[in-house]
Amino acid sequence: MSDVRRLRADDETVASLLARAGRLGEDAGQLSRRQSERFEYHVRTLIVDFPHAGGVTRYSIPARDISRQGISFLIGNFVYPGTACRVRLVSDYSQSLTVDGTVTRCRYLPGSTNIYDVGVRLAQEIDVAMFHRDASPLHVLLVDSDATAEQLIRHFLTGGSADLDATADPADAAARARGGDFDAILVNTCDPRIDATALASTLREEGFTGAIIALTVDESAEERKRLTEAAFSDVMLKPVTRERLITALDALRTEPVVSTVVCDPAMAPLIDAFVATLQESIARIETALAGNDIEALRLVVRHLKGTAGSFGFDVISEAASKADGELKGGPDSVEARTAALTLMRLCRAARGAKTARP
Repeated sequence: MSDVRRLRADDETVASLLARAGRLGEDAGQLSRRQSERFEYHVRTLIVDFPHAGGVTRYSIPARDISRQGISFLIGNFVYPGTACRVRLVSDYSQSLTVDGTVTRCRYLPGSTNIYDVGVRLAQEIDVAMFHRDASPLHVLLVDSDATAEQLIRHFLTGGSADLDATADPADAAARARGGDFDAILVNTCDPRIDATALASTLREEGFTGAIIALTVDESAEERKRLTEAAFSDVMLKPVTRERLITALDALRTEPVVSTVVCDPAMAPLIDAFVATLQESIARIETALAGNDIEALRLVVRHLKGTAGSFGFDVISEAASKADGELKGGPDSVEARTAALTLMRLCRAARGAKTARP
């Protein structure tokens, strides 16, 4: 392989070119023609290989955006549409993924020194959430009878990476939690029309495994302890601010969990088969927690403790080991429930070899 080719431009110039390429794409009507949503992917040193008869030419160049099916980047020479390439993506979590692709567009950027905006269609779909957090928005439910508070929180989340539903009725909240896929439920514990602790208990008993966050003006240690023991995951002091809300929700995002043996081609089908079983394990944990069935919970926890590491998911085995230890206090203890919820969160984040292979 020859020397790596780079774009001869400083950071300020690159930023200007990326913005210009984005505007040109909008003017050309590309947004309406795209099959999947694109997200900013401003990696300064994207590795792209172009194979040819004499070998491979490697580039280290700035990326512009990314989607499930494609990526765009800047390059210092014209590339014919239809040219094959191989792109090495690096996630927000320092994980890498190499994907084959085909050039679909090469557009000169007017006013530049021979710099082009290149679009590539990937040969396989990727999990964009590994490369841009906003690609997987959180689903949040607010339980509050104050319409003004709902409008405020909705405003705070506008343009962010979270969708908000709202209700003033605890029974409706429980019903929505059963039928929806919420990552978090915010409950105004100061609202006299809402029995917040009863709602939290009901949600847990019915198998809700997401975060339940109490909104309260009481900052005492006693109140925090009371709410935590009542199955709340966290406490957020009022008045709620945008920064406080976004920080709390961002903490719920889970880094994708990739097998440490994903590089072994022989392990790929075994990894995929194991990941496929994790949904059943999650369901069994939820059922055991709802029924306070310590034996059923211990059975699935120990199964994960003894098997996940064999497929390269050491972090899941470690979480299962911690949950197993916490079960000594009973399945309804705060520590055991928290450990079980953490274990489920990691199981949900596990990636199969097809989407995570570097």
